[in-house]
Amino acid sequence: MNRHSVLARYDRQFDPSPDGDRIAFLPFESTTKSNFFLFGADYRINDGLNLIPNVEWIYYAAPDSGSRPDHNLVPRKTFFYRF
Repeated sequence: MNRHSVLARYDRQFDPSPDGDRIAFLPFESTTKSNFFLFGADYRINDGLNLIPNVEWIYYAAPDSGSRPDHNLVPRKTFFYRF
């Protein structure tokens, strides 16, 4: 069995998320559309434990008025344990 793998995810918001700034773990700008990217690597330490370092990047579109919000880059470490 392979002990390493990579992962990627992409989400596109076609409309601004009016409550996006109230998401506690990863707030989104509520005034413009966004693109969410997740890139990571999964390392299987043993049969019950995986370590998954990853990075989340939110890229914002230019709003209808005003300036484009700064992009967000969030590094994370995820541990996955099977009982």
